[in-house]
Amino acid sequence: MPVDYMKFLAVSTMTRRLAPHSEWRTAMSSPWLVNFEKNSGVFSLVDPYHNDKYHVRVPKSFENVQLCYCKDGWLLMCQLSTTTNPEDRYQPRLIFFNPFTEETIIYPTFPFLKFYLSQFGFSSSPSSSNCAVVAVSWSNFFKVGIYTSRSREEEWRYFVVQVNIPIFPLDFMSYPIFVDGAFYFMSKEGRLGVLRTEGSDDNDGFSWEILETTPCKFWRSRNFLVECDGELLFVFVAHCDERRVEVFKLNSNTLVWERVHSLGNRTLYISHSSALSAEAKIPKMEEKIYLPRFYEQAIVSYSLATGLYHYSSGSEEGSLEDYYGTRHQPFSGWIVPRWL
Repeated sequence: MPVDYMKFLAVSTMTRRLAPHSEWRTAMSSPWLVNFEKNSGVFSLVDPYHNDKYHVRVPKSFENVQLCYCKDGWLLMCQLSTTTNPEDRYQPRLIFFNPFTEETIIYPTFPFLKFYLSQFGFSSSPSSSNCAVVAVSWSNFFKVGIYTSRSREEEWRYFVVQVNIPIFPLDFMSYPIFVDGAFYFMSKEGRLGVLRTEGSDDNDGFSWEILETTPCKFWRSRNFLVECDGELLFVFVAHCDERRVEVFKLNSNTLVWERVHSLGNRTLYISHSSALSAEAKIPKMEEKIYLPRFYEQAIVSYSLATGLYHYSSGSEEGSLEDYYGTRHQPFSGWIVPRWL
């Protein structure tokens, strides 16, 4: 079973070195869907390759946390205050948690931050010395507030930027992605805000700009950014009655979103906490976009090749014209196992 294989790998570096090369190596190198089951007090991890489930007990100190972002084997959570003081509600703190090693890293409390109007991200493993952590809030129609940190030992740095577009509401059901030294944020109109981590003489090297991209006006959809082989992809999932899932690639020269009709041997994994691209491990995973949805116990994917939703559980496979009858996992994200 892949769950037992995962437990064996988690014991130590030596066991990971001695672990036999088996079909479970495929599952270990592919993204898993992680879901915070608050009522049960566990994180569940589901392998889309076998639909096996693995549970990790949530530490007791993780009271009142919300999953914000997933990357490099780490979960980024925002812990909201549980006190009755109204001022404390705007002073959350960030907690990093690796569910495979159960390591925890805690960052300082924000001096003032409206969690539900913010997006969070980090550039690399928080255990590394070059990790940049950011929180971006939409202050009003003309301002974006930005918190940055390069070390958990330091207080948050904060600066405000004027936007050159009168309205730049962030899509708070989305997340930033980090590509080539910059975080990319999606607005509700499909425009891109770029937070660069190096090169500025002010704000600890960070700088902000809005790219004059052609807006993607898919307001009746859920929007996702994905980095794929160094390129920026935009995935939108239409509401159920429209059935569509479409992919666009940003032309870096014209800043126009161009329709993508084939993913080749790539697989996309999208959710509201993270999105990943990976090489398809087996042919039937090619051209697929895996969603944070279940049909019974199987994770649902959408195929660009067939235009249908698909599920696979053991020997049972099937397809759906839309995602009626599937179950959405709202507090979930995709994560690749990491033990370092």
